[in-house]
Amino acid sequence: MALYRSARVGFALAVTLAMTCAACAPSDSTPSGKPSSAAAPTTMSHPPAQYQPSPCPATPQPVPELRTAHCATLVVPENRSKPGGRTLRLAVAVIPSETQPATADPIVFITGGPGEDAIVDPPIADGVGLNHSRDLILLSQRGNHSSQPALACPEIDQLFARRVGLVYDATGTGDEYVQAVKTCHDRLAGGADLAAFNSTESAYDLIDLRNALHINQWNMFSHSYGTDLALIYSRLDAPGIRSLVLDGVAPPSIASPSWTWGSAREAFDNMMSACTVQPECQARYPNLGDTFVRLVNQLEAHPATTTVNVEGVGETKVVIDGGTLLNWMVTLGTHFPAELPAAIDELAHGNPARVAQRWAWVCNASDQDAREN
Repeated sequence: MALYRSARVGFALAVTLAMTCAACAPSDSTPSGKPSSAAAPTTMSHPPAQYQPSPCPATPQPVPELRTAHCATLVVPENRSKPGGRTLRLAVAVIPSETQPATADPIVFITGGPGEDAIVDPPIADGVGLNHSRDLILLSQRGNHSSQPALACPEIDQLFARRVGLVYDATGTGDEYVQAVKTCHDRLAGGADLAAFNSTESAYDLIDLRNALHINQWNMFSHSYGTDLALIYSRLDAPGIRSLVLDGVAPPSIASPSWTWGSAREAFDNMMSACTVQPECQARYPNLGDTFVRLVNQLEAHPATTTVNVEGVGETKVVIDGGTLLNWMVTLGTHFPAELPAAIDELAHGNPARVAQRWAWVCNASDQDAREN
């Protein structure tokens, strides 16, 4: 499970929409910071979840926003179709509104991944003001770092740390990945019903949280995979939603891997077009898209090897082949677009340092977090 902090694109616009939607209708909700007795909870067929105030969870990196948060543990069934079975302990953090008194209806943030942890990386850390006038509720989804059990895969994290020095598309690299996934799956299956860690159960976790906090309605802000979860939730608990923001939609009707590369190509084309229409960029980096494609093909045939220094790790061998460069562009290039032209140009002129440094960082980040926790 990747635990490194992710960059978010377009949040400012989405937050503006969230604030606009939240103001569209009068609210009859109750304040969300602490449980109230005035709400009308959704009826569920299983016993009510337990909401237990507790210390805020430990995070891989300090999260200043948690200093003022009201934290708790939401105890829910692991599998709602198996009464009397195991329970899960999901971490909750309520970040108080910057202005007081807070507007009655809170915002609940549903993060992406699946696998990103809203408490480890709260959206307000980006200064987008989600908690400007409303309390902001964060739930660590089932299986995530801040909840128990945390379905982390150190086997995969360790492979990622080693993979930076392997040829990305080599058969042996793929075989190691399959083995790491199988080892992790078999280990986790010994202590968890893995089939119960799905979006429908996660949606019911959110319903349980709304009911536990006695909130009539809340405003939902979802991002990436979180939009998939939000849409599933909306089918199950529409009366509990006052406004809904879908930022970077991942529809439940489509398996995301089927359009991942198409979306990556769209982002790449947009960045190349942006450079083309800017005279200074076009003059400094002519034919940037063609250069990138040439590099992918060239490096796939003849991988480049270099060494970079990774903080907390030290000197690290990095192998860059075509697969590495494509995945670097998807995972990092699209999140740091201002660096993309220079990085491609430097690589084309024999300097792989910028690409290698970013790639080594992302491949080692989750392993470092796993070792620190």
